[in-house]
Amino acid sequence: MSSYADFDMAGWPPGRHRGLPDGTLQLVVTLGAPLTVRRAGHPDVAAAATVAGLRSSPVGIIHDGTQRGVQLSLTPRGSRALLGLPAAPLAQGVWPLAEIVGRRADELTDRLAGASGPAGRAQVVETVLAEWAVDEDYPAVVDVAWRRLAGSAGRLTVTRLADEIGVGRRHLGQVVRAELGLTPKTVARILRFGQARRCLRSGPKASLAQTAVTCGYFDQAHLTNDWKQLAGCTPGEWMSEELPFLQDEESGRGAR
Repeated sequence: MSSYADFDMAGWPPGRHRGLPDGTLQLVVTLGAPLTVRRAGHPDVAAAATVAGLRSSPVGIIHDGTQRGVQLSLTPRGSRALLGLPAAPLAQGVWPLAEIVGRRADELTDRLAGASGPAGRAQVVETVLAEWAVDEDYPAVVDVAWRRLAGSAGRLTVTRLADEIGVGRRHLGQVVRAELGLTPKTVARILRFGQARRCLRSGPKASLAQTAVTCGYFDQAHLTNDWKQLAGCTPGEWMSEELPFLQDEESGRGAR
């Protein structure tokens, strides 16, 4: 597991916010009214528990103004260990968790609903995931490639990555895509985008030009073009729409 968050937010008008790619798989369990996840060209997904694969496009999170639950960010290796399958079949998609793990999804949802407060929910998550976890072999090349790409926040080129691992670029692309459902270049792009988003969350002190340099983009235009494709908006539009929401989320979240 990459990170865990307990969220309890209320008082917002019903609406929609952007769920952006960040290089992890997202497992969300809501308490109360389920959220609806909307993707262009696909049916809406509305369930108490959902799982979203690695993505290179945004989703819309439709809510009624009140959001309560837990969110787990899973690494690809964590996906295989906890969900029992590689990240590849989940790539670019969103599913009700029950379609992936069966009745275990109901058990997790019910136990979280009966837990007392954030500490109780955290204990439920820890206990349940320990029960789910299996020790499966994980492709060593993919493990190293993921760690190196994540460690460089997507700034490492695929050619250099292949050289460091000691495999051909074509072979690297084949094994990474088979396990993750995305090419190494796309993975690097998403990780670089995630780093840029974290920089921009720091507020006005992080200018777009500075962020572009810090995160390994050629220039601000390159940054903006990536945002249009991965977020469906410009960085400025995202900051205007989402930063107030994210700042409120920070004030209301538990450990992450």
